[in-house]
Amino acid sequence: MIKKLLLFTVLTVFVLGSAVSALAVESTFHGQFRINYYSLSQEADVGDGVAAARLRWRPTWDVMVSKDVSMHMQLNIGHIESNTSNARYDKSIETKAAHESDPAVALRHAMLLFTTTEIGGKFAAGLVPVSDKFGDTLFSSDWDFNPLTFAWLGKVRGADIRLATAKLMEKDSEVYDDVDAYVADVDLPMGNGSVGGSVYVLNSGDAVTALGDLGGSATQNYIGIRASQNVDIVKLNGFILWNTGKIESCTICTGSGAGKDVDNSGYAIKLEGMVPLSSANIGVMFLTTSGDKDFLAADSASSFITPMTLIAHTGYWGYTGKLNVQGPTDTGIDNPLNIDGAAYSTGSGVGYGIMTLQAKADFPIMDRLTGYAAIGIFQHQDVPSGFDKSIGTDIYLQGKYNVAQNLNLEAGLDYASIGKDNKAYGNSVDNTVTLLFARLQLEY
Repeated sequence: MIKKLLLFTVLTVFVLGSAVSALAVESTFHGQFRINYYSLSQEADVGDGVAAARLRWRPTWDVMVSKDVSMHMQLNIGHIESNTSNARYDKSIETKAAHESDPAVALRHAMLLFTTTEIGGKFAAGLVPVSDKFGDTLFSSDWDFNPLTFAWLGKVRGADIRLATAKLMEKDSEVYDDVDAYVADVDLPMGNGSVGGSVYVLNSGDAVTALGDLGGSATQNYIGIRASQNVDIVKLNGFILWNTGKIESCTICTGSGAGKDVDNSGYAIKLEGMVPLSSANIGVMFLTTSGDKDFLAADSASSFITPMTLIAHTGYWGYTGKLNVQGPTDTGIDNPLNIDGAAYSTGSGVGYGIMTLQAKADFPIMDRLTGYAAIGIFQHQDVPSGFDKSIGTDIYLQGKYNVAQNLNLEAGLDYASIGKDNKAYGNSVDNTVTLLFARLQLEY
């Protein structure tokens, strides 16, 4: 009996192994492993300082099933609160915030990629990482915009095209609380660069969280053009975006907009230039969006609103590390602004727009050690009386040491001077924030 059972087990393993070998023509395991440390100090009248360390591991598995079908999966193992016996979150929802009650291991990406001879191009289906084509300023897979998606990516007469429909939230199928997104991108090579255009639509209902209970659904539409070009040694890129939207039966609105359908419309413009100077690389970026002090206080406003603000996603990759975010400062104690003026997690300042001018330089210091420095100034475009347009100034310094192949240690300092009476942070006094950080990261 034992021999028969052993023989059956061996045959089963052999058959399954053969099947896996036959299917998995090519399998790759890779990912990102990082350990962060950070310390923040600020004015006592504003809040206490904090210090902590975080772990993030994103193991990724890619499988080529055949020449026409492949699979991509990525897990996210996040900050561990309790590992006295097994690394896990404390799931006591009575004493912990909702985000702290999530499991330590979560599914981030899970998608099939396949082609068909009849249509051409490539299809993607599943939890697909989706980012906009405007510098990740509207929505970004880096900021966990990984909706359930069906997308087609292909070429038509030399133009790269992406068409997608996506569902980001579905809390209750009996209630209209979905968040749906529709994406259409076209990019065409031109000269030493490219030009492109996009149309995006975001429909959201009761699942909207960042602006509280709006009372009804919200629809935001985007149309924009972008271009990049290399002129001698200078790399230029920029975009122009137009946004129109409506919040139906707005319950958090005041004044003439209370309980009514509130319309918004606005623009976003970005210009960026990169140039090598001696051994350094220099970058300058100007970014602005329209704002209106009457947003949520009238039945219409000239405000640009991002999808990330509506669904409680915040931030974009800028040059600095506190009011923007760099990789090493992505720790949860940064306070990034969306390009519509909304502050991290609270949504404060949304609809008042933003104008920021930033400059950066990265440069070699010695063998295996590089430096990075950046500065940015930030202000709202329009605010109600009694508030200050100025948000603050952010200064960022960092060193990066290559410890070994694909393993880097980054450490540095961010200093932000944040003024009082601005809508984004609402301090009653001027605030000086100092952020110390370090990150050990392996890309494998």
